[in-house]
Amino acid sequence: MKYRKLPLVFLLCFSGLLVTVLAVIAQQSATEAPAGFSTPSFNGAQSVSNGVVEPPGDTFALDQQHFEENEDIKAGLGPVYNATSCVTCHQNPVTGGPSQITEIRVGHKDQNGNFVNPTVLINDGQDSIAGRSIVNDRAICPQPQEHVPVTETIRTLRAVNNTLGDGFVEAIDDNTLIMADVGRKAIAQVKAAAREFLERRLSPEQAGTLAETLSTGQWTHDYPISAIEAKQLGLPVNTDMPDEVMELMSL
Repeated sequence: MKYRKLPLVFLLCFSGLLVTVLAVIAQQSATEAPAGFSTPSFNGAQSVSNGVVEPPGDTFALDQQHFEENEDIKAGLGPVYNATSCVTCHQNPVTGGPSQITEIRVGHKDQNGNFVNPTVLINDGQDSIAGRSIVNDRAICPQPQEHVPVTETIRTLRAVNNTLGDGFVEAIDDNTLIMADVGRKAIAQVKAAAREFLERRLSPEQAGTLAETLSTGQWTHDYPISAIEAKQLGLPVNTDMPDEVMELMSL
């Protein structure tokens, strides 16, 4: 009996050691996001670096100075733009922050419900700007001035983002991450339940595809799918209700 227990004891000890080693590695590899920096607007001399290593000849204050510069055509501004400097939009309460300024984003959906970026015609239709959802507010001359095409039925205003801490998970509110995880789990649960139910009438492949469509937020939870839409989705819907059922429903 003692020899039979030895491998188990060894395995438990090894597992404990492995967990300890992994924990140490995780602590060593995890790096906190830079903090304690300051970016008072138009006062780079008083700025405090965020500690990120910069290339030779570059400084945090110099980067802020470029961020606050007003550009012109000679410096490469245009042909379309929203502002002549980055700080015009990103400057509340300090350089790099967000602001109340908004930009317009437009697009439309294709026949499969996928979002499609617009193609914006400029220069009296001789040229076009494609592959992006933003429609710029300004232009360096009349010819490239952008206008929202009538074909773009999805239109929204997006507030300017905060660039400070951008790219670090610490810049995201904890509740946002928690709710994102809860939402992911909820979608997986609904998708699995829908697939199990649909497989009673559809093939596994059809059920999987339709479960994905029904569970990933193409409609709000209170949207009533009509019989026509259900048929288009591939559901075996029959609208030929017996007269007795119709009479009962009319009571």
